Amino acid sequence: VYLEFDYSTIGFDGPDSIGYVIETNNGTTWGPLTQLDKNTGGSWSTVSHKLPAGTQYVRLRILAAQDGGGDYAGIDKALLIHLKIFQRLLH
Repeated sequence: VYLEFDYSTIGFDGPDSIGYVIETNNGTTWGPLTQLDKNTGGSWSTVSHKLPAGTQYVRLRILAAQDGGGDYAGIDKALLIHLKIFQRLLH
């Protein structure tokens, strides 16, 4: 199973940042942040993260910091994809 999402940024510079954390437990703590490319120039990029076998819980946290101005970011198409089901849909 994969967790995927798309993201886009414009104008992120200097101290700006964007990243995510994926947790596969049902707890209340969060692991380390995975940084993303902070300037996609408005193009959409896809993040695909393979989840460990037997995963029962999935939590996604998106974090961003920006210093104002015309900076912006978007998140879209957050999906859980099970490859066997997806392959059957393609046939």
